[in-house]
Amino acid sequence: MPHPLWYTTSMKMKMKLTKKEAKFLADALTKWAEVTAIEINDIEIRVHGIYKLSPKLRKHLGPDYKGGSGSTALYRKPFDVSKAYQYHTDKLKSYREEFISE
Repeated sequence: MPHPLWYTTSMKMKMKLTKKEAKFLADALTKWAEVTAIEINDIEIRVHGIYKLSPKLRKHLGPDYKGGSGSTALYRKPFDVSKAYQYHTDKLKSYREEFISE
């Protein structure tokens, strides 16, 4: 798999990032051992990734445990609660339609 920064250099963005948002994105990209997705929209900037385990935690969990996944996010300003609620409600509806057959 190519380096995650290869994807960010080929990505075209329609919205501008502030200095704080750009710094967050750079820090978040280096935090993860492997970046699996980057979401940038009006509500948030979210980076999904897979992290590596520290040697102490690896000893505790065992040699077969490879790591975990998670995400980190920065909410954009000005934060509009109604817009965020609508965004997440729409996302939930689309997941329900896609994965839960009635």
